[in-house]
Amino acid sequence: MGAGALAGGCRLDVFAPGYGTASILGILLVGLGGGVGLQAARRWRSARQAGSSQDKQSP
Repeated sequence: MGAGALAGGCRLDVFAPGYGTASILGILLVGLGGGVGLQAARRWRSARQAGSSQDKQSP
């Protein structure tokens, strides 16, 4: 299922000339996806670091 199918078939083109509604929505979705990915990576990294520090403290 691609991004076009999720948007109800609306063609979201980030690189379209001008700043039409489809371009703005495409840019918004790219930004949201990047932000969600960044937060997921931070949580995953902190969970890994917390797990490795517990392993070192165990006798």
